[in-house]
Formats: sequence, structure tokens, C-alpha cells
Amino acid sequence: MDVEKLAAAQHEIWSRWMRWQFSCCNEMPESGNLIIPAMKVERWKKQMNTPFDKLSEEEKESDMIVARELLALLQDN
Repeated sequence: MDVEKLAAAQHEIWSRWMRWQFSCCNEMPESGNLIIPAMKVERWKKQMNTPFDKLSEEEKESDMIVARELLALLQDN
């Protein structure tokens, strides 16, 4: 597997996350700023400060889906 393919896969993962994250925000039409709802900020802060083994099963599975995608890409090359 070359670095460029792995980087492209990582970019796709990041892009998918950003599209989803932006869809959770409220856009301010006059400025184009995005406002993240407080409940999302609270949840994401908690998740980012929690080690993987302490996440809920649902949160772990979300990360595992992405890990499986990367593993499949690595195994195909």
C-alpha cells in the first residue's frame, strides 16, 4: 500500500466526518458561520477525552466501521 492511497482514504474519512458534523450545525445566513449545538459540543468533547476502551459499545462500533474500511484497503494491496 502506498502512502498516497492511505492518505486518500484518510481524507475520505475526514471529509465524511466533516460533512456529517456540518449537517449537525446551524448556519448563520448573514455570516456563513456555523453554530454547533451545545449538546453536540458536550458529547464530542466527552468522546474525544475518552479512551477507546471506555467508549460505549455504539461509539466503539462507529470507530470499528472506519477501522474495517482501512483494514480492507490495506489487505487489498
